[in-house]
Amino acid sequence: MSVLAQIQQLAAQQAAVAVDMNEAQKGGGGTRLLPTGYFFGRIVEYVDLGTQPQEFQGKPKDPADEFRIGVALWGEGITNEDGSPYVLRPFPIAISRFEKSNTYQMFKALNYTGDANIKHFAQFVGQAFVFKLEHHTNKQGKVSSIINFKGTLPPYDAVAKTPYQIPAAPDDLYRLFLWDFPSLEAWNSLHIEGQSDDGKSKNFIQEGILGALNFEGSPLHQLLVQNNVAFTVPPKKVPEAAPAAPQQVIAAPAGVTPPVAVAPAVAPVAAPEVAAPAPLVQPAPVSPVTPAPVAPVQVTVQPAVTTISPSEPAPVSLPAMPPLVG
Repeated sequence: MSVLAQIQQLAAQQAAVAVDMNEAQKGGGGTRLLPTGYFFGRIVEYVDLGTQPQEFQGKPKDPADEFRIGVALWGEGITNEDGSPYVLRPFPIAISRFEKSNTYQMFKALNYTGDANIKHFAQFVGQAFVFKLEHHTNKQGKVSSIINFKGTLPPYDAVAKTPYQIPAAPDDLYRLFLWDFPSLEAWNSLHIEGQSDDGKSKNFIQEGILGALNFEGSPLHQLLVQNNVAFTVPPKKVPEAAPAAPQQVIAAPAGVTPPVAVAPAVAPVAAPEVAAPAPLVQPAPVSPVTPAPVAPVQVTVQPAVTTISPSEPAPVSLPAMPPLVG
């Protein structure tokens, strides 16, 4: 059995258990700068990357399953000097079945026959297409070649109504790694030896898969442990939330001193003057007098009265008010 036949068999297994990309859900590439336009090609690689963090314009989104593909291309300015095709490997692609998503539109363009039995991207490995190449400029100003998958065309001459003679890809270009059906051979094929000029490891594909959010307990995790394969799980890359917007501070115009909140002066309130009531004075006791038998004399006793002046009221002080806060 050829390599491509084995890949197609595994792809059919994956399609049987994966979500059907035909069902819409409501609601890095090569190092060469390639010419733009339409060119012959075949999909020769499909690599599952597991569930990866997502973000849009610096803001985190829900994680999603990602994959990478490789496309063998032929054409003027593209074909290698030895006649072999140039393999373009686009950046990772997040799986989404929303009707307006790029991934869903990409799947529909590749499945141009509308075959309901094709449910997974891995089933396109080995198929021929006419791919649309474009240039993309990133934020740093670097220009790279990309494939506009939504603009993919069937490999047929629309005028002659005949298929294009697109070459077959060599067996050694085919590569397939499935998340649900991993194998040591497929895992080892992803390894890239060495380091780049800045000291970073070139083995970014395997490291990215090991860093997937769903790696622990996955079929790959179990496969590596059972076969005593050494691996290192890198720290999970979870996008940080966007920083909170700073509070707006309005500065006072030049030469103008901003007002300062000052607590108003509160005058002490004196207690009202209340005259003290005069105490009751008991009259002095009077001794009884026995009147003379001849001419009784009535004695009137004037009671002594003491007058007390009202005292001066003491001032009452209130506690100081706390300052006002603007």
